[in-house]
Amino acid sequence: MNPNGDVVVKPSGSGNGKGIVFVKGTDSPEMIREKIENAAASIEKDYGKGAGFPWAAVPRVNLKVVDNHEQELRVVSFIVDGHALYGKDAEAERYVVAVPTIFKKSPTGEADMVMNVTANLNKLTDADKADPDFMTRLQDAACNKESLEKHGLNVEGMTDVCRWSAAFTRHVVSERIKEKSAAAQASASQPASQEGIQQAATSVKGKEIAEYA
Repeated sequence: MNPNGDVVVKPSGSGNGKGIVFVKGTDSPEMIREKIENAAASIEKDYGKGAGFPWAAVPRVNLKVVDNHEQELRVVSFIVDGHALYGKDAEAERYVVAVPTIFKKSPTGEADMVMNVTANLNKLTDADKADPDFMTRLQDAACNKESLEKHGLNVEGMTDVCRWSAAFTRHVVSERIKEKSAAAQASASQPASQEGIQQAATSVKGKEIAEYA
């Protein structure tokens, strides 16, 4: 975590870095109030009254700096049928697959900028946008060995990250299925069937695997 007491405040349901506020440990109460009020007003303007709640406030994680850019790794997790992965003779199970996609980069000298490609694009000058290689300043591929080496990683380490991501995704999906199953049975004024909940929770099953692209 950030040793300076920096905090990230983020609304729910927004995108493209909208409403995200970086609160520094050295900010005065007045500065913090102004930042959050401005962010809330912006979210209300874009999404309507009451939008953004609940807001989350979490400690800012120190990101790794490579070539004077802070880096944020993005991994995509998705659910796929076993037949699509292993052919028609595979078991009819659904698998959680995690794939590394990109390292998002903050522009040089702007360590506190929101780590979002769209938000960063809005900050670039016309000269930057006219440069055909400007996107490489905002992201690196996370699925090739050269990029991994640049960031001090290897295939084995990235596979561990993906395996953890897949396992976490499976856990979240399973918990949501259990909640929906219990809510559906409760709304029917029937006692929740433990067997039914367990069956729903395991409908997304199989090995937590990490496919390295």
